[in-house]
Amino acid sequence: MELLVQIAELATKMPYREVVKTFQLLKGIYITKDTVLKAVNLASKYYKEKEEYRFYQEKQPIAKEKISLLYIEGDGIQIKTNQKGEHRADLVHFVIHQGCQEEYKGRNQLMDKHEILSANNHQAREAVMEYVYNHYKTDENTLIITNSDMGMGILRMFLKNWLLLFLSTYSFLESVSFE
Repeated sequence: MELLVQIAELATKMPYREVVKTFQLLKGIYITKDTVLKAVNLASKYYKEKEEYRFYQEKQPIAKEKISLLYIEGDGIQIKTNQKGEHRADLVHFVIHQGCQEEYKGRNQLMDKHEILSANNHQAREAVMEYVYNHYKTDENTLIITNSDMGMGILRMFLKNWLLLFLSTYSFLESVSFE
């Protein structure tokens, strides 16, 4: 399995023929470009299965952290693509954290930062809700602050769902009326 991961990782950074040369040089293993393609396809298949069956995994229960303040920031990102007919793709990016602390003079670092990045808006929002529910213990004294420009990141219905689930939620929006 480790070999599969290494081949797939290298294949994302260089052409398949270069992966063959790299493995021959570093590991003394001769593989073909077809082997690299099969490894990439198999890794993709395993990754999709992992996403589909993540709810069925037996995990150790995560101890929920009692918090008084949580920040959720959401935004859309556009990236260039090489796909036919589409020059740009939209991604959704969420950052969940508990504020910031000074790392050193003039430099702050987010505390307990967790990022969610997805091409599917609905899946990203579900992942945010799931992460918050599974990792944090909230009550009526918990303050959840969301920040968005109301673009791809956080939509109006998503914020309303937050208001229903969590009692103290404040949203900071950039030039958008909430009526």
